Amino acid sequence: MNILVAGPFGMGSLADEAVLAGVIRSLSSPKHKVTVLSADPATTEALHGVETVSLASPNAFLSNRRAWEALQLSHLFAVASAGVMNAQGKQPARVWLSLFENAESTNVQTAVLGIGADAIEDRRERVRMQRLLHHFSDAISTRDDHSKQVLIGYGLSAN
Repeated sequence: MNILVAGPFGMGSLADEAVLAGVIRSLSSPKHKVTVLSADPATTEALHGVETVSLASPNAFLSNRRAWEALQLSHLFAVASAGVMNAQGKQPARVWLSLFENAESTNVQTAVLGIGADAIEDRRERVRMQRLLHHFSDAISTRDDHSKQVLIGYGLSAN
């Protein structure tokens, strides 16, 4: 099985790199090949010993031929991060989750792995997040009960 993992990797965050190390350790086996989309592929390869594809930001995905090829060869496309889903930041969670809309055209399974979540007060932002999680994510795991309750508050099933 080919697994493609996206997130803010290769950007210098020790927490994000630790999450990626855990994801790789959990998913790696002789039957699984893990590829990571990274802002700094050389560093990610050196740290984690996996194949990487350069992705400077999630907004660059549509114009990145190698990222598309990696997605088309994948059986599972996962987004992971040590960050918290909310409407803030230079690249809010919905920007990363919008990659799942692209994955839909390839019929690859999608997963959000070990996410944290905060309540989103802005109704439009909350609806955008609900739409992405409900319609384009095949599996979601949260890192704690608070995050699970927030996602239930977004209108997602506890299952």
